[in-house]
Amino acid sequence: MRRQRGMTLISMMVGLVISMFSIVAMLSLYRSLVHSAVVATRDANLDGQIAAGLLSAQLEIQSAGFGIESAGNADLTLATTNLDSSTHALLWRLVDTSSYRCRGLLERSVNDSATGQSMRVLSLLQADSCDASGSLSGKSWAVVGDLAEFRGQNAAQVTFEIDSSDCWPFGVGDSTTTSSHALVRLSAPSSSQLAGAAADPISYSICLPNIKPV
Repeated sequence: MRRQRGMTLISMMVGLVISMFSIVAMLSLYRSLVHSAVVATRDANLDGQIAAGLLSAQLEIQSAGFGIESAGNADLTLATTNLDSSTHALLWRLVDTSSYRCRGLLERSVNDSATGQSMRVLSLLQADSCDASGSLSGKSWAVVGDLAEFRGQNAAQVTFEIDSSDCWPFGVGDSTTTSSHALVRLSAPSSSQLAGAAADPISYSICLPNIKPV
């Protein structure tokens, strides 16, 4: 009668070790996939928020010089304000229902209410009083609301530039209708740039038909 032989203790231990290594490898892969998904979602949300904030800023800036006859350099400027003497804000003037209004954009540092850490925000400003003359930087400014938040960032994120160009609003026009207008450029780093990768920033160029630089 032949003796039946089963698995030895050593073979069972070898199989157990191999199974453990396989499980550890699968868990590591799963962890990497979850981390990548979380990072991708976070970056997409950040880029979407930045783009939405700059788009809202673009819509606000379009009003610069509205209702002002011969609006020029004095009605659109980069200058410091009473809110931050070290950071230049984008300031402009317009007429709304026969009253002058002074508006602006400023990136500033605030504390995150959720974490208590410092972060940057892009804020919409309005002057307490506004008239047809006088320096925009000399007025008393207050924050109306925040258009974008840059959580976890301590360095300045948004760049304002004022230039002049033979442009036409919304890209409508041709070589016979274009003329020199003020051109404002807004830009902010994308999530890829913030992560250290070589990438283009999120940017908008706004042609202002109401302002003709002198």
